[in-house]
Amino acid sequence: MQRSIPDTPQDHSPGSPAAAPQLGAPVPTATDLMGSTGEEIPLRPEDVVEDREQALRWEDGGYVLRNVTRPTLIPYLPEPENATGAAVLIAPGGAFLMLSMESEGADLAHMLRERGVAAFVLKYRLGDTGQTVEDFTEKITRVFTQRQGSNVVDTSGGHQRLAVDDVERALALIRRRAGEWGVSPSRVSTIGFSAGAYAVTAALASRDSESRPDSIACIYGGRLPEAVAKTGQSLPQLFTAVDVHDPLCAEDVLELIGTWRQAGAPVEGHIYPGMVHGFGVKPTGAATDSWVDRWFEWLDRQSLLSFS
Repeated sequence: MQRSIPDTPQDHSPGSPAAAPQLGAPVPTATDLMGSTGEEIPLRPEDVVEDREQALRWEDGGYVLRNVTRPTLIPYLPEPENATGAAVLIAPGGAFLMLSMESEGADLAHMLRERGVAAFVLKYRLGDTGQTVEDFTEKITRVFTQRQGSNVVDTSGGHQRLAVDDVERALALIRRRAGEWGVSPSRVSTIGFSAGAYAVTAALASRDSESRPDSIACIYGGRLPEAVAKTGQSLPQLFTAVDVHDPLCAEDVLELIGTWRQAGAPVEGHIYPGMVHGFGVKPTGAATDSWVDRWFEWLDRQSLLSFS
């Protein structure tokens, strides 16, 4: 879901990011709407919490989920005769307050499924955005405006930490049930968008290897945890894509690339000449349209798109 964030609420000059669109009416639940191949899989069935999830549609036709309290995996499994045995966990973005479930979730999952890769969209827990749509839009606008120009995303506590825990549990679940889904436990990659990228990179600090990513794609977001940097543990293959003037995450992604380079770890970085945050996978005519092809080439070089 493409989003540009203003320097100030009044800034609508040429080249300046536009204000966030208004939200429309709620839409049906995620699984029914997105054409997955199975039921949502609870990640924390032992938790007894109120289900406060709500789906909202943007003016541009995309939709988001908010107030997620029950994390799940949404599977998109290829036909058995086409399955490569590889899997990708997809963590959508949304400032840890919403989930962009189409352009940063289901749309990409369908692309993977068509290529024989089992895709799992992660619906991770989010921070509370109030009771009404007005509460939600006010909080989202405030958070994005405050975030602009900052390179500090703290995933060590609060609802951000819940998202990291959900990434870790999702990876472990995919590996434990790999046989059931026709997946090799050693062929599980991960991709995160914006907040999802921060959650995915934070999972590198997991003490359990079953819960750590084998390879990572960070799309306009991500930061290496200090605990990992201090221990000097080996880093997985990394793919990144970001607009060079992204007002929210460009600095973090550039720093991420530098960290991998310093460590001598494998990294592929794509820096585009724009200032948009949240371009996702929907074609817009911008240079960023090419990142998806580059990412599939990166997966192919890891033999994740071929039969094993």
